[in-house]
Amino acid sequence: MDNSYVSSRALAANLSDDYFIIREDRMPLPLVMMRNKHNEATITLIHSEPDGSNCLADYEAGRVIDGRIQVASLGVFSQENTAVALYYPATEGERSYIRIPGQRRGRNKPQPKRWVERFHPVQAGVRHTYKVLINLSEQFDFPKAMRHAWRAAYEDIHSQVVETDIQASYEASIKLIADWSKTTKGAPGIPFRLRLPQGELEDAEKINYQMGFVGQQLPLAYHLLRYGLLYENEEIVRKGEAMVDFWAANSLTPEGLPRTWYNTYPQPHWRRYNTYMRIASDGMVGALMAWDVMQKYGHSKPEWIKFCKGFGDWLIKYQNPDGSWYREYNWDSKPINKGKQNTTHPIRFLIDLSKATGQKKYLDVALRAGEYCYPNVHQSFAYVGGTAGNPNVLDKEAGFMAMDAFLALWDVTGEQRWIEAASQAGDFTETWVYSWNIPIPEEDTAATYPKDCTTTGFSLIATGHSGADLFMAGGPFFFYRLYLGTGDKHYADMARQLLYDTKQGMDIEGSLGYGHTGLCTEALSLAPPRGHGVNTWLPWLTYSMIEPIVKLQEAYGMMDTPTVEGAKLEELRKWDKEFGKTRGLFTGKTKLRLDTKKKAEVNP
Repeated sequence: MDNSYVSSRALAANLSDDYFIIREDRMPLPLVMMRNKHNEATITLIHSEPDGSNCLADYEAGRVIDGRIQVASLGVFSQENTAVALYYPATEGERSYIRIPGQRRGRNKPQPKRWVERFHPVQAGVRHTYKVLINLSEQFDFPKAMRHAWRAAYEDIHSQVVETDIQASYEASIKLIADWSKTTKGAPGIPFRLRLPQGELEDAEKINYQMGFVGQQLPLAYHLLRYGLLYENEEIVRKGEAMVDFWAANSLTPEGLPRTWYNTYPQPHWRRYNTYMRIASDGMVGALMAWDVMQKYGHSKPEWIKFCKGFGDWLIKYQNPDGSWYREYNWDSKPINKGKQNTTHPIRFLIDLSKATGQKKYLDVALRAGEYCYPNVHQSFAYVGGTAGNPNVLDKEAGFMAMDAFLALWDVTGEQRWIEAASQAGDFTETWVYSWNIPIPEEDTAATYPKDCTTTGFSLIATGHSGADLFMAGGPFFFYRLYLGTGDKHYADMARQLLYDTKQGMDIEGSLGYGHTGLCTEALSLAPPRGHGVNTWLPWLTYSMIEPIVKLQEAYGMMDTPTVEGAKLEELRKWDKEFGKTRGLFTGKTKLRLDTKKKAEVNP
């Protein structure tokens, strides 16, 4: 592992620097690990029992002396005789993301060399205390060293799960998207953005829809359909059906490539926006699920499955000889960005399309794509460019998409290598999740994140900055499957943390004052300035919240992840294998384990 896939503005982008000392509130767990490639010796330095508290003075770019700053820094220094280090309090250098007032930087311009110094005053009553854990081991390669270091820190200091009402969070989420699903100038959909805390449109005249990724129109349409059909709410069914009808009738180019972004202003039109493999794959998974649930309830939608097969056939035609696809295409199907790491993204869709249609050709191209991804993503440890906006950097969403793809390949092949690949992708992805609490200063009245909520469950977005979001709310089902597939209890613990902790920032019953239940913030920073963010809701947040809840319910009969002690392991493994055989599709004759006794009433 090296820094090949980090932006030039990242703190460790230049390996010729002498110091890489980084504030621990930029770290999902406060640790630094170093491994000798020649003899496999590995040392991990963990700040045990950390106190992440700070104050407004800590937001300044200059030297600050304040006893309230308890957060520390960790890192490595020296080109020769390199050492791991903990700095106390949070001095950062020789580069920092904390901006000098008035400083302007380009998107990819390196951080300037400078130290942002923090000290405690030397005076009576000011205490300086810290506790470290030093872990020594030998690790065969970097992925194993990373896993070992993360788990050592996780077991030592991770926060206890904060119990939240999962059923209520699901109901609030469905009500949110049902209420906001409207038709504007003939185009039905859920607006791209709502402003917080009001819960209102940022610009009522500029409504637009994106099929997947941050817009998630088609996956959310599926959830409206599923809910409406299950609980016999015809109005919600009508809204979901209209959304899928619109995309199925209008999205595909003559070649079969989806157009992914639609504007209703000033006149309705497709935004001139190239098709990213990520956005198209997300959207078409939603379309296929929508068709499938309608089939289950006796509603034939041949135009929807034709829509799905159109993209499936495009993927067959444009698959590269090595099994890959490119990252980005224009509407004439010409590649614009020839990066190939996003080849994991359509694998799940193709496997599910093969199950739904019975056509082996879609499975064949998915398997060829898997053969490309095994050496080039898994063995290369290259989880890169998972989002549409960050093409060439390490990010958690690339790991998340790889986990999804490799689990699907495991389901259809039964090969051990795919569950191992999914596990490594999971190991990588979970290291982005904040698993210790970083408190918001009480004196910061401008912070928008509720101060009485812990910050566990947020996760860093990508290398090159310290922005964090709630994307990993979508991970509980995958991690619980890893537990059942490997017997590794740690995955069950992570699944439970992601299921519960990520719901803290959601306005489940109006307690946060966001103007509508179900809302939560898209992104914020847990490094200075803490709790400050974009103050908006985007549809992907709700999809990430409810998708694993539904999958857990349908596969195992519960909106929960049982504790390891309470799990009936053999029974759950049997049910998981049944899910794998059908991929959870109704048309695959899956046995759903729905508990409909807790009927939720949502009136749009």
